[in-house]
Amino acid sequence: MRLTPVAAMLALILSFLPALPGRSEENPLLRAHAAFESLDTYTAILNSYAGGNENIRYFFKKPGFIRMEFIRPHKGAWLVYNPVTDKVRLRPFGLIKPLIITLSPGNRLIRSPRGHTVDRSHLGALIENALALEARGSMKALGLEEVHGREAIKVEVSARDGFESDGVNRHLLWLDTMHFLPIRAEGYDAKGTLVEGVFIDDLTPGALINNSLFMP
Repeated sequence: MRLTPVAAMLALILSFLPALPGRSEENPLLRAHAAFESLDTYTAILNSYAGGNENIRYFFKKPGFIRMEFIRPHKGAWLVYNPVTDKVRLRPFGLIKPLIITLSPGNRLIRSPRGHTVDRSHLGALIENALALEARGSMKALGLEEVHGREAIKVEVSARDGFESDGVNRHLLWLDTMHFLPIRAEGYDAKGTLVEGVFIDDLTPGALINNSLFMP
């Protein structure tokens, strides 16, 4: 079918418009992945309510520098991951400044209760895990919800036949409609048990981060 000049011009204009939330032909996970790939830095406050009960101030800078400052528990403790050296510098006690320990990211002292490592704690790893589940199953958008005052698209992704990625068979992700990045996430195992839950509060993509934070 041949398009009229007006229809052709409209199609051309629409091709340059960003995808809108709720359009059936878009994949929210791919948009989230693209959003993460396009950023250089972000900061957030992680408030977990399943799989641990922690409050952490989080700093991320590509190609993978990470700083975590513990608010609760272990107030005053911090750790820094350096992707160049593939090492973690840990100050376990806030009041004993000289005590800084160097560890590998897989060391059991700093792995999460679910076995997650510091170097894979960023939003990109979360999105990649959800994509791995989608590849073995399905994904669907469940509509808009509010998360701590921010509008988000709720997405469910699950794998078939009990497949798990990092111990998770089904993810619920709430993607902020402004940045299209997760601001809340839940993970369920193959038995349907909630094993991970976290609010990603005060998410600020593109935040200015002093390099000194990653050089303890």
